Amino acid sequence: MKASSKNDVWAQTMYSPGVEDQLRQEIDAAGIDHDARSFIVKIGKRADVSERLGDAWAKNWSQAELQQLASLSQAARQDYIAVRVKAFLDDPAVTSARVNQAAVLTGNADLQLQAQGAQAVGADLVRFNADVLTRSQSAFTGKVKYNSLTDIDVETTKAIIEVTSQADAGGKVGQLQNLLGAEANPQGKPVFHFMPNANSGAASALTSNGSRAVYRDIQSLLAGLKALP
Repeated sequence: MKASSKNDVWAQTMYSPGVEDQLRQEIDAAGIDHDARSFIVKIGKRADVSERLGDAWAKNWSQAELQQLASLSQAARQDYIAVRVKAFLDDPAVTSARVNQAAVLTGNADLQLQAQGAQAVGADLVRFNADVLTRSQSAFTGKVKYNSLTDIDVETTKAIIEVTSQADAGGKVGQLQNLLGAEANPQGKPVFHFMPNANSGAASALTSNGSRAVYRDIQSLLAGLKALP
């Protein structure tokens, strides 16, 4: 994943020194499989998760819970972690902290822009920089995995906002179809695009494929959101 892209969700490390190693050791001591360990550990390595939040995530996993996790089937273990991850990242206090963290990431223009959008919608913010995870099971091994179908940059009570600093619609039309679909958008919320650098071709391509509107500035975006019923 490119460091300059909003899709670069992962930082090299966001845990305090020693915390990640300790978490890995505790997971291994409980006898939990590699896939589950990776699923748990990587949440604290997100670029929008500060050291403080990463440490809190790690310390939330008690030995008792890890032992319980080890006793589950591989599928049930993945399901359990997926629920735990979503609950953590979507917690309002954690979401607010992630927005603040993203706002100061000077090396990631798109993530900063997402934070700008999230801060602008204020109390209407529902989700921020959230992966839409889909469950799959291998026909050969029977293993269950969760993969990202797409990501939701900013979700409000009434809309989903895709945010990017790119000028063209490259990759955005296909993503738009996922954002309009039932897995990412079960409530059928309208999808807006916040693209300060959008060219006319991008705006035309996106609106003709289902985007409610493409905005180049925050004020226009907020006006469009306010106009929703």
